[in-house]
Amino acid sequence: MMQHPIRIAVFVFLSLLLVLLSGNFFFFHPSSSSSSQQNNKMAFQVVLREGITGGFAGPTIKQVVDIQGDNSGASITQATLKPQSKTDYHTQTGGVSAEQLSSLLDLLKQELQALPTEDPVGSEDIYGQDISLSFFSDDFQWSNGGPEGCSQGESSTKASDEQKEKFKEIVQIVKGLGDQYAVTVAAE
Repeated sequence: MMQHPIRIAVFVFLSLLLVLLSGNFFFFHPSSSSSSQQNNKMAFQVVLREGITGGFAGPTIKQVVDIQGDNSGASITQATLKPQSKTDYHTQTGGVSAEQLSSLLDLLKQELQALPTEDPVGSEDIYGQDISLSFFSDDFQWSNGGPEGCSQGESSTKASDEQKEKFKEIVQIVKGLGDQYAVTVAAE
């Protein structure tokens, strides 16, 4: 599958925009058992993009992990740039149950709430990881590294060394989910 990094960035941006505009992005918790909650499809999305910093030519997206789901489960897509390529990605997909994800999503939400984002959006990679992470749910939205990546600007908000380490741990959790559950090679 030949895809330009900008196409992937546009896909991720449009996916996030669709979730926001639909007004149907709700965080789930399987232990919530009211009948009204069980009838509603409560959705969430987590997107990790590696390769958000760039210069004159712009960033090259090296990896994308996209987790989309609701109270019935989630789909996970992982696209990784093939060696020696700037436009060709190896894509894998998979699924995971709501029960398997619930505690990890709660942890991600809790940890991200304590972390700053750059200001203005997309100005600087304040975590120094060349990674953007976005989390959208009913009561929580968090995103760093703008939809076009980070330019060479400077953020008025900085991350402490502790916050950088916490962000690195969160990134490893999301990448781990991609590695663990996105195991089926997508059709090319």
